Amino acid sequence: MKIADLLSLVRFYLDEVSPELPEGAVTNPFWTDAQLCLLINHSYAAFRDMLTMYDKDYGITTVTGVVTVPASTITLPTDLRSVNQLTVGGNVLYHRPLTLMLRNELDMAETGTPMFYCITGTTATLYPKATSALAYTLVYTPGITPAEYHPPADEGETEVDYPERDTWLRWVVYDVVSEALKKDRRHDEAMAYLRYRQEVEAGIDRDISIMNRGTVRNIFGEA
Repeated sequence: MKIADLLSLVRFYLDEVSPELPEGAVTNPFWTDAQLCLLINHSYAAFRDMLTMYDKDYGITTVTGVVTVPASTITLPTDLRSVNQLTVGGNVLYHRPLTLMLRNELDMAETGTPMFYCITGTTATLYPKATSALAYTLVYTPGITPAEYHPPADEGETEVDYPERDTWLRWVVYDVVSEALKKDRRHDEAMAYLRYRQEVEAGIDRDISIMNRGTVRNIFGEA
């Protein structure tokens, strides 16, 4: 499904009609494509976050490397949204905010076996400092990069497909319609589409449960 498909569905459900013009007249929509695409992009980001709640492995990425010494730092991926797990030298490290480490008057120059890490900008700094180039494994959830946003394609450009199944993307459609209707002060209709979105979410939960169990047969205890 492409952005044009989502826009068409959103406009279909919004049912934008100007009461000032005769039935069947061609009218400019109340919502521009740019405005609806902004809502779609925000909704799609929330949709991706929602999927990670139902499936902790959804969309995660694993990278490996070697700790930079003597700085004892790791350069983080540019698309990192959140760290799921950081393992250094075979040990799982715990995240501590830099302000907390400084408040506890930890000597950031201390050396030894790394136990914690703090993130500043695009760098993870280990504490205590590693004295050798230890191997690390970083498991993280990527954010949505600009390339993953789907603005309307200009003439001659190829639109990118959303990777998720079409039935799941109804979540985005209903979410956008609900938000637009709320801004239009059509609150009863907005609540109806919010319920439709919740029904789609329940279906996604069932689908992921089936996929995680392998087959439908397994759910019913069949061999």
